[in-house]
Amino acid sequence: MNAVEPKYIRLFDAAGNWIARPDFMVLAVLSETEPMSIEHTYATMMLEEEMNPAAALSPMSASGLRLKERVIEKNMKARVQTGEVVLELARIAAATMAAPTINAARRLVSHHHHARFGTGVLTSTIREVEKSFERFRDTAHLQAAAVIEPSLATELEGNEVSCLRFLGLAKAFQQFIDANVVSKSFKWSPYRVPEQINSITTVEFNSLSDQDLNVALLKR
Repeated sequence: MNAVEPKYIRLFDAAGNWIARPDFMVLAVLSETEPMSIEHTYATMMLEEEMNPAAALSPMSASGLRLKERVIEKNMKARVQTGEVVLELARIAAATMAAPTINAARRLVSHHHHARFGTGVLTSTIREVEKSFERFRDTAHLQAAAVIEPSLATELEGNEVSCLRFLGLAKAFQQFIDANVVSKSFKWSPYRVPEQINSITTVEFNSLSDQDLNVALLKR
């Protein structure tokens, strides 16, 4: 059986140089799930920049900023839930010193969302989180970076430092999933962060409480 060819976020051209506005491509990959939709969103943002150039000292025009906001807000709830699943995977791994499971992480995210927002039964929230993760699983590492440092996703435009930090965090989560989560029962084909980007492994997050760990591991 042939190995699946990895797919990378298209941030560099054939010569190894940044494409025009790689920040637009990152936003497109965050908000869409299909290659054609990603390229369409990127092209739309590029056309908006061409048709309505930004003022001096501004990375985007007013209409371009409105378009960016629509892109960022698209499917926001599902994307946040997906990113939170990855963060819970990392927290469970840190607490147990063992390979975490997707089910445990989804269960914990569902528990928190239901406690905070839920008005129905917990099983409905669990199904919602499962659907969210399945939809955005190939960009789960990017969604996690957006959750852990949400300001980065809104500061990408024209800001190479923020863009590199965002991608570095996403690559760290990507590597974590590859090393600790991928198994016979969990396979993924992510939009990988290009090799040229260095990962940022110093990621800080709150440790799990005993109660959270019990929820994740189905203990009472």
